[in-house]
Amino acid sequence: LVSAVFLDAMKWMLDLQFNQIQGYNAKVVSAGLTSASQSFQTRHWEGVSQSQSLLEVPYRFIYGGKSRDSLLVGLPQGGQSLYNLFDTQGRPVKVKPNQLLLTPFLQKRLGLETGDMVQLEPIVGTVGERQVRVGGFVELPVGNAGFLPLKQVQEIIRSPGTATGTLLTFDGNPSSTLRQRLYDLPGTETVEFKSEVKAFTDELMGFFYTFIYIMLFFGFALGATIVFSAITVSVRERVREMSTLRTIGMSLWG
Repeated sequence: LVSAVFLDAMKWMLDLQFNQIQGYNAKVVSAGLTSASQSFQTRHWEGVSQSQSLLEVPYRFIYGGKSRDSLLVGLPQGGQSLYNLFDTQGRPVKVKPNQLLLTPFLQKRLGLETGDMVQLEPIVGTVGERQVRVGGFVELPVGNAGFLPLKQVQEIIRSPGTATGTLLTFDGNPSSTLRQRLYDLPGTETVEFKSEVKAFTDELMGFFYTFIYIMLFFGFALGATIVFSAITVSVRERVREMSTLRTIGMSLWG
């Protein structure tokens, strides 16, 4: 039963991460801050259907004497987002100004509730401190973060018009030429293709699933052995009683 629960939980997490949250096909990761205009530039490339900027900054979240280091993520506000967020009830939510969205992990570690004021403190440097009200909590199977509109995060770090990555969707499979153009973008450190990450994850999960199935097999085998042993012992303990009853005339069926 425990193995089956683990199996269902992992399938739910992978489906949420790759099929619902990640609405993009690729993520261009920059080595540092770069211009958010890259999303406008790549949007008009052949083979690209959508492109949006993303800003991820390491931040310290402080509340009630407790602190936790994580990422402050800026997402485009309004319209269709390529990075989808869902609350703890599975309902889609959008980022709003001055409404910080946090993961349940940060909620538990800091003891937060909706409406609390959280202190945001940069891990590197001293510029960019801010107090923001908690607007809700969102599920994130991989990692932990706080979410705000892109422009507000740019304002907090005092770097308007900047981004640390670009999210893209393609018209079909990207050509080798398009892949190379993405790697050649100024400041690009790497390009993460969702299909490749998912294939690698599925390969790793194959070993996990094998382990789970082995646990299930041994669980069923152990259960069958216990039932068989209990019945066998019970019958053998009553052999003399049954023999005595037969000798005094009791039929086989009582």
